[in-house]
Amino acid sequence: MHKLVLFFLTLIASHFSVADNHSAPKYGALDMYACSFDKGKDMEDLKSLYGDYGEWADENSAPDSLSYTLTPFIADLGNYDFDFVWMDRYESYEDLGKGLQIWAENSGKFGDKMSKVITCDSQWMMTGFAVSPIKEAGDDSAALMLISCAFSDGQGWSDLAAADQKWISYLNSEGIEIEGGLYRWIPGAGWPDDNESDYVNVYVADDIVAYGRTIDKMWGGLGGVYNKIYGEIAQCDNPSIWGASAIADNS
Repeated sequence: MHKLVLFFLTLIASHFSVADNHSAPKYGALDMYACSFDKGKDMEDLKSLYGDYGEWADENSAPDSLSYTLTPFIADLGNYDFDFVWMDRYESYEDLGKGLQIWAENSGKFGDKMSKVITCDSQWMMTGFAVSPIKEAGDDSAALMLISCAFSDGQGWSDLAAADQKWISYLNSEGIEIEGGLYRWIPGAGWPDDNESDYVNVYVADDIVAYGRTIDKMWGGLGGVYNKIYGEIAQCDNPSIWGASAIADNS
């Protein structure tokens, strides 16, 4: 059974912090595709190919990766002209490049199978960091709250990193546990030119119920602390809720 927890726990090593001045920040390289089902096809048809996908990756010595579908759940669906996002997470951009090259050269019969189920028109890359990693997640699925943000005038990455430390220190000092984890995705190649977001905050919960408990805590007073720490740093869109499901662990 492929474990969704592997993706988020491996991002612990992709922490959005630098241990000292001699260390480079760790990260995960994310390759993402906006995909739609072909006529008469749905998620069950795609799931029927998961086993073939793992075999194809093994046979072609594809670099280690973790693959997921991200599907909008609570969102303005009019904003999306696709059914779901296919996401591959690699340990490095070199591995990501190798993965793309191997697919271009060797997708073959499996690629033909995929093309009869889904069409993926757009591709973009993002760099993923962990701010406050999830401690434990379910086996194959999770709920993600995505919030796109753009820095306010005069604010930047150092301000955001300082706010992260304040937030984490506050939670620790008060003994407050948040179910789930906070991650940050930074747009890269292929990101739409008309989207001016500097980053996407990604809150990961085991399921929508765990997400709800966290929202209750925010309305219970924790949200005021959060807004005081982060409020002036960026302008953020309304959140959307997505469902994440594991496709394959090709590691």
